[in-house]
Amino acid sequence: MNPRIWTFALVVVGAAAVLLVRDAKEGPGAESLGDVSGHVAAPAGAECDSGPAPLSVTITNSPGLSPSCTDTARSRCSQAYFEFLRSPEAVAAAKPVDDCAAYTESLFASWRLGQPPGAALDAPAVDVGSAIADASGLGFLFSAETLWSRPLEVHLISRTDRVTPDGVAYREQSLLLRDPLVGEMEALFLLPAEGVGPFPTVLVLPGHREDAAHHRDRRFGWALPANGVAALVLTLRGYQQPVDGRLTAEFLCQGFSLMALRAYEALVATKFLLASPLACNSRLGILGHSGGSMVGNLLAWMDVNPAAVHVSDGISEYWNVIDGRQGQELDCETHPRLWALAEQINQLERAPRPVKLVPYAYAACDECPEPASDDPAAPTRFVPFFVAELTNP
Repeated sequence: MNPRIWTFALVVVGAAAVLLVRDAKEGPGAESLGDVSGHVAAPAGAECDSGPAPLSVTITNSPGLSPSCTDTARSRCSQAYFEFLRSPEAVAAAKPVDDCAAYTESLFASWRLGQPPGAALDAPAVDVGSAIADASGLGFLFSAETLWSRPLEVHLISRTDRVTPDGVAYREQSLLLRDPLVGEMEALFLLPAEGVGPFPTVLVLPGHREDAAHHRDRRFGWALPANGVAALVLTLRGYQQPVDGRLTAEFLCQGFSLMALRAYEALVATKFLLASPLACNSRLGILGHSGGSMVGNLLAWMDVNPAAVHVSDGISEYWNVIDGRQGQELDCETHPRLWALAEQINQLERAPRPVKLVPYAYAACDECPEPASDDPAAPTRFVPFFVAELTNP
């Protein structure tokens, strides 16, 4: 059975055939989101159905289904990552260090001394995307031959009608994704109030200590469906110290990058979009915040990534140590071989797809406090870009 046809039967909500794109309501002193009223839904047919094949995606109505780990913001959900490290695929690709404790201590020592974590490249990488996959140790995850055909289960847990702070209605689907290598991931699929799709769609990657609901409410995730662009907001797991640091160390000691694994998780979520008739395959984007931007910046260089455009609110040296409550912890972006590529990765203007850099947290300046959810200006730094890039004919 065609996965897209089956998905259509199970997932589509609402019967209206016309997409109404609304401007966000403007308050006193607000910056305009721009006139997007002339934009229409992405075209149906061959353009929106195009993409990698075959896809092995099954989508099931599963009302009330709960994830196996229910920690707050999923910040301590790490078991699936340890199971991944024990998987035959990871064991075959691993290049373990002799003494994990000594190796991680050497990284802390390098940080304290202001020294680089590894050796610089002899010459710039010719293909940055391939170099990222190779450096991460997880190249086997990014092979198009297996990525798209690897089975994915998607469970539709609930549907909710919501309203933005500006009074614009939108729809929400709560999803649970199950991948055989990285386990369960949760996501919120935010849809315009009217229409059956396919919609231009943005995959949203939140920052550390944030889940999908937090990004929806505090990072203006609602602004996308309010302006005719669907948003799939992913909840990343083990995304808070000290769990993030311990996972990072475990991955580094096997020769792997935890942040690159998060990039694979983003592609797993993208696989759902490619199978869903609610999303237009040729009009996909990626929006990151903080750590999510670092993940997105890796994907911006990868040919296997079907997203047409990206928005990022930061760059990284892929080398970072956090002062936590229990001492210093490695951040998941840390990887010596990615550090060696960081200068090239951060030249996002040369990436094979447009990447718009915006201030951190979509705020007015790099140093000012992160904006509150009612800040009318923050969405103007990414919504018009996605509307223009993904909805124009």
